Amino acid sequence: MLETSKIQVGVVGAVTLCMATLGHGAGSADQTLATLSKTAGSVLLDQGGDFTAATEGMRLSSGDRLFVLEDGKATLSFRDGCRAELLGPALHVLTPDSTCEDLRAAASGSLERAAAEAAASPQAQVLQQSATSQLDERTIGLGILGAFALGGVIWAATDDDDGTRRPPAAVAPPPISP
Repeated sequence: MLETSKIQVGVVGAVTLCMATLGHGAGSADQTLATLSKTAGSVLLDQGGDFTAATEGMRLSSGDRLFVLEDGKATLSFRDGCRAELLGPALHVLTPDSTCEDLRAAASGSLERAAAEAAASPQAQVLQQSATSQLDERTIGLGILGAFALGGVIWAATDDDDGTRRPPAAVAPPPISP
């Protein structure tokens, strides 16, 4: 009986773990706005963490921040085939409605003006708040679900029962006094 329940818990845990993994992928559908098709010099990208060196082929989504340093140059390719060449120094924050033309226009402005406009934009603030709160809640929920599923799989896999049934240990009756 215990062996059967462990197998059932193991199967349910494995299925739940797979569903949690697939659910996380399904919740984050491809929202690529552009692809970094060419870089030269120093180009940094922040995709929700810290700035890291940007490389060709990286997909850019809403909320990503592209920082092109003074010696840098980046070319973004959009789905419609339009290409925007960005020269440094410049900071570009992608929003859900970012277009090639928007980035081309921003590329002609100064770094300070572009950064101030991007940071002050109500769209950027709403996007930041909604993206981080949804991501945190989804990630926490999936993490808890995954932890329980993993615990069930581990419990089922560490089967201490060798399949033999042992009778309870005999207990000597207490001595009877005369």
